[in-house]
Amino acid sequence: MSSSHLILFDIYTLFPKENDNIDLYEGVERIENIIRPLIELSKKKFSIGVVSEYNIDSIYEHLSDDIINKCDYIFSENGIRTYENNFLIHKESVVDYLGKEVLTEIIYNTNDMINNSWVSFINQKIIIKTGQIEIHFEISDTNDKHNELFDHQETLLLRLKISLDKHNVKCFIDNNSIIIRPIKWDSNYCFSVIDNQLEYNKITFFRNNSLVNLNSNSNLSIDIDKILVKRSDNLCDIIRQKFLQA
Repeated sequence: MSSSHLILFDIYTLFPKENDNIDLYEGVERIENIIRPLIELSKKKFSIGVVSEYNIDSIYEHLSDDIINKCDYIFSENGIRTYENNFLIHKESVVDYLGKEVLTEIIYNTNDMINNSWVSFINQKIIIKTGQIEIHFEISDTNDKHNELFDHQETLLLRLKISLDKHNVKCFIDNNSIIIRPIKWDSNYCFSVIDNQLEYNKITFFRNNSLVNLNSNSNLSIDIDKILVKRSDNLCDIIRQKFLQA
């Protein structure tokens, strides 16, 4: 590390499709055009990293090779998998976090509800990913399939919330699946990784989601400068004034 200052870009929130009417590839391309001139200065003034809630395969798919190879850090899945110069330096898994007993309890609650229901289920799946567990099931043909599916999802969700109450996880429904994810593995998680494993005392963090709560990082020893961006022109102006003309 050649600097105590890290510039961090959340590459999948700066240009959301619903707000800026551009697709993901176009948004990432714009960010890359901003990152490239910063890389030329990075050895003298600061380090550069990108963070995303998506896994490393999605990041590799969307970022150009020159950006991937020249960025100092990539925080995939909000930092659950952290790479320094393309080498993995930090990893966690939801199975290790919860433990086998809790995982068994999740499976038991899911199977118990399915086996004791008055309807027939199809396509039951418990998918264990790096950062979360996904529970998916469908209901075979009934007169009121949609409402019955919703009722069963809500029933299982309540059982899981009660069962997992002491394990610091959040349970919610997203795209017809029940998601179980550690609470601390949100968009702020990468800051804990930086604070615990890297030697930076200042982060400049660019993203457009004003809902991110950096106050939850008050116990960290690093100074986080949160910069919210709504349009690409604003980001370019901020970069130019803050760094390129410094």
